[in-house]
Amino acid sequence: MTGEGDSSTDRSFIDCLEDTWAHLSSLTHALDESEWHAPTECPGWDVAAHVAHVAGTEATLLGRPAPPSAPPGPHVRNRLGEMNEAWVQHWRGRPTAELVAELDEVTAARLSALRAMSDEELARPGWSPIGEVPYATFMGIRVMDCWVHEQDIRQATGRPWRFDGPAAPAAIERLMSSLGFVVGKRVAPGEGCSVALVVSVDGHQPWEATYTIVGGRAVPSDPGTDPVARVGLGGETWVRLATGRLTGGDALAAGLVHLDGDRSIGERIVDNLAHIP
Repeated sequence: MTGEGDSSTDRSFIDCLEDTWAHLSSLTHALDESEWHAPTECPGWDVAAHVAHVAGTEATLLGRPAPPSAPPGPHVRNRLGEMNEAWVQHWRGRPTAELVAELDEVTAARLSALRAMSDEELARPGWSPIGEVPYATFMGIRVMDCWVHEQDIRQATGRPWRFDGPAAPAAIERLMSSLGFVVGKRVAPGEGCSVALVVSVDGHQPWEATYTIVGGRAVPSDPGTDPVARVGLGGETWVRLATGRLTGGDALAAGLVHLDGDRSIGERIVDNLAHIP
């Protein structure tokens, strides 16, 4: 499971990044011009914006100069958003073939750089979207981010989501790792209450997490705990909810979520799943 407690010498994130970058490259080479401009579930972003974001972020991580930050706007709400939007604006209107070439070049360079890093470099704490963490942990977040953007493009262009390969499980587990915060701080079902979330994807064992409120905090439940509320949903729905692509109300109205037990608590869980910075 990806998360802050992982060993900094675990290099599995490199295979995960190679997996999602290779599929993202194949996607970009297959897109026709109209698909590049298809709107996505990220406000203000078309397909090209997602590719520009991934390529730009990896260029920045290579130490290459970044364009000036974008000004705040309706979908640019913080400093990280300004940096992301800067790359989107940098590539907007330029030939898509140049953007495809840029993606392929920077991801190849990043893979080479990551493979050359020492254990000490991977263990060194530094900036990440979730605070200061070892570089290897930050790269686990990059796996999640890149894989999600790959699926954003698939969603926008009518292609099936991709759950095969190593990146998808790592991304889902990364998203699941923040569920305790959601349950304890946002849902707060009451002292001693246990709640469960089950994510199902064809061909994979379901991901299940159960948390109990102890001393006002959500902690992993003891084996055999019977939750007062259980939320079941598919992988696509989980990722879209956790990343803010889909609202809880819309997911419930569309019948994309199955609730057992206390419905009011279950609905509060679904309404508060968006937690990605």
